Amino acid sequence: MKTLITNLVFLLALKLNAQWVLVNPPISVNNLNSVHFVNNNIGWILVGTGPLLKTTNGGLNWVQQPHGSFETFLSLYFVSSNIGWIVGTNGTILKTIDGGTNWISQNSGVTTTFQDVFFINSDIGWVVGNNGIILKTTDGGNSWVQQTSGTTKWLYSIHFVDQNTGWVVGNEGAIYKTTNGGNTWLSQSIATFQANNSVYFVDSNTGWLVGSQGLIRKTTNGGQNWNVQASGTVQPLNSVFFINADKGWTVGGNGQIYFTTNGGNTWNLQSTNVTNNLRSVFFINENSGWAVGQDGCALYTNNGGVTFVREGGGLLNDFILFQNYPNPFNPSTKISWQMPVSGHTTLKVYDVLGNEVATLVDEYREAGNHEIEFN
Repeated sequence: MKTLITNLVFLLALKLNAQWVLVNPPISVNNLNSVHFVNNNIGWILVGTGPLLKTTNGGLNWVQQPHGSFETFLSLYFVSSNIGWIVGTNGTILKTIDGGTNWISQNSGVTTTFQDVFFINSDIGWVVGNNGIILKTTDGGNSWVQQTSGTTKWLYSIHFVDQNTGWVVGNEGAIYKTTNGGNTWLSQSIATFQANNSVYFVDSNTGWLVGSQGLIRKTTNGGQNWNVQASGTVQPLNSVFFINADKGWTVGGNGQIYFTTNGGNTWNLQSTNVTNNLRSVFFINENSGWAVGQDGCALYTNNGGVTFVREGGGLLNDFILFQNYPNPFNPSTKISWQMPVSGHTTLKVYDVLGNEVATLVDEYREAGNHEIEFN
């Protein structure tokens, strides 16, 4: 018989019109501009003005990590649990080698606002920003060299599939590609005034970009051709992320998150119950993902956004799944939750590998406080 001791993962699923969990902001913040995880447990949220937020337990708890700068930061990227960078206004680049506890200023040589940062490994990386600026480092940021982009358009997003092949996108339809690490950039720009806000490639051929007025385009030949995909929205889309060639997400205005399972042939809206402008989305696998945005809005899903679930305890708008007690336990524990409206309620227990252990509740429950024992 399988023995279940120590910390189980409890999931509360309510069949209501919501698919992503609204997590209480860990501190009073304005805008959350970027999110990045290196594994299921360790990740960071970039606050526009203020300390970073770090979690080491998948978002159950967050700690502040001051960086000592008064600039506004727009993007972050980590290559490991220790090494990462944040970039922002006035040419500011900060690096950490101890997981965000301490930050070191790096000399960019410019005062331009950086919009995005991307590293292929701990040594080789790029930053992009306003006025067509592209900088590259090959020594972890100790020195930065400016690359010629051939444009003065603002560049919002950069993505590489290896140390040679990458793309940058920006306003007024800007798309530029390199096959030699950025020594030369060739235009793939589209005749449009729409802004391309984010780009993501899963290999050297297949990629997507998203932008203003619900723009989604896909290429299957490395950007030689870009085909329009129907998003179903006119809201700006600010960030796109794919876990493989089929499954991806894009987030944007009015709290909208769209999901595809067929490479973007169809995009389906996932309910969030928020109206905040979402600025960044990141998935560590097909199930676990985060989206962050304006006014301290942080959303989480642990099954790809398909159902309304929350790992551990925490506030789900007005729904609360309390920490089970005792925990650890042997042989039984009590699980309590609160729901502000009546509805069909499903309460399931999963082990740490994601295997379903038991269904404790699968019935209509009135609004209020509830408790059940699991043995």
